Amino acid sequence: MTMSFKQKIVNYFGIDRAGSSLRKEAIAGVTTFLTMAYIVLVNPSIISNAIGINGKPIGEAAIPTLTLATALGAAIATAIMAIYANKPFAAYAAARAIRTITEQLPGLST
Repeated sequence: MTMSFKQKIVNYFGIDRAGSSLRKEAIAGVTTFLTMAYIVLVNPSIISNAIGINGKPIGEAAIPTLTLATALGAAIATAIMAIYANKPFAAYAAARAIRTITEQLPGLST
């Protein structure tokens, strides 16, 4: 008896054991994707305003490279959490969001 692809996914991630459904998980996945897309677009502009070498800002020329680095960081961290640790966390988005908030509030910057 062979399992369908859907059933393999449900079993691997323990969706039934968690009291969820594949539909709920898909909606959560789309929500997480939209959050990650926002972070991938906003993070490079925040970092480009940072102080670079010799006190000069990094500048807008670095935005494509920073976008790629942000996207790769998000993808790798999330893939590790999903496949290896089997946890439903978008690791990079949460860390970046917290960092962004602390950078914007006076007295909280690290």
